[in-house]
Amino acid sequence: MNMKTTKSYSAIIALIAAGIISAPAQPSELDQLKSDMQTMQKNMAEMQQKIIELEKEKSAWAAPGTNAAEGVSFLPPTKPIIPHASAIADRNNLNDQQEAAPR
Repeated sequence: MNMKTTKSYSAIIALIAAGIISAPAQPSELDQLKSDMQTMQKNMAEMQQKIIELEKEKSAWAAPGTNAAEGVSFLPPTKPIIPHASAIADRNNLNDQQEAAPR
């Protein structure tokens, strides 16, 4: 073998060794992601439980004998509003002389 092929073989072996050495780093990252996911799932379960408790509190605040779902109702005015004619007379002085654009 000549020197050139020996260098290329050693470079290939070095790259393969680097790939094998870096491979064990992936499981630790995977374990970290799994633990993060479990933490997020735990937080979500706690938040859902808190939402359920708050909804129960909200329903307990409704006074007994009232219909809380009905909400606020507005009654119409007792005296009808009758519109009056304007005190200003129309003078018909609008002289609209606009023309369409030529086509």
